[in-house]
Amino acid sequence: MHNFFAALTRENGRSYEFLYLTGLRGSCKNAGLRNDMMVSVDAGFEEDDGYKAVQRLLARYEKLQVIIAVNDPVAIGAYRFLKENRIKVPKDIALAGFSDLKSSDILQVPLTTVRENTLRIGQMAIEILLEKIDNPDYKIRKQQLEPEFVARQSA
Repeated sequence: MHNFFAALTRENGRSYEFLYLTGLRGSCKNAGLRNDMMVSVDAGFEEDDGYKAVQRLLARYEKLQVIIAVNDPVAIGAYRFLKENRIKVPKDIALAGFSDLKSSDILQVPLTTVRENTLRIGQMAIEILLEKIDNPDYKIRKQQLEPEFVARQSA
């Protein structure tokens, strides 16, 4: 069982980033992990950001076992740093991303990730927009889609 997690995310106060971290912390709590078993690092959204964030993380935390990135590009950057430094994924550190880029499954160790139904998200956005145009008093209600966990070899 893994017991020291790192979240690579953006910490600038946007609602989806807050929900991302809240969800991760809730999942860790549900798994019986204490709050002090997870650290979060501001990592941007690009591959180079993930590379630099893991470099900073591993300089500070020797016992890191799991890295969960805000998106697949950040996870791929983290993977590149780990590979260059002979840190084996998932043997030494498990790694997961979010977004399921096409390139996520062609890495030497295919990336575990979370897939969102972006087509359905776009359809829902258009439906809401058209309804709002037809009916300016339309109250937009919160809608939530369940993402799909895509288990691959990195975790």
